[in-house]
Amino acid sequence: MHYTRSRSYLISSLSQDPLLKSISNAANLAVVSVGYRLAPEYPFPAGPEDCFDAAEYLVDNSSTVFGAPLKFMGGELSLIFLHQ
Repeated sequence: MHYTRSRSYLISSLSQDPLLKSISNAANLAVVSVGYRLAPEYPFPAGPEDCFDAAEYLVDNSSTVFGAPLKFMGGELSLIFLHQ
């Protein structure tokens, strides 16, 4: 599973770890949470491009790296891939 989500001031990336761990355990999946560059230091489209690169890497290499093909993508930024 490839998981991307937007960042906010109320929810840190560390607070999502228990949720991703429970998804991983319940679904028997390897979960990959992608860190990506944020504005204003890295203007759009740097963040979505990072997420796209991570997804493309997983599509091409997940069988070798994780032992199974990429099953699905989730999170808000994964919607960007629908527009490509």
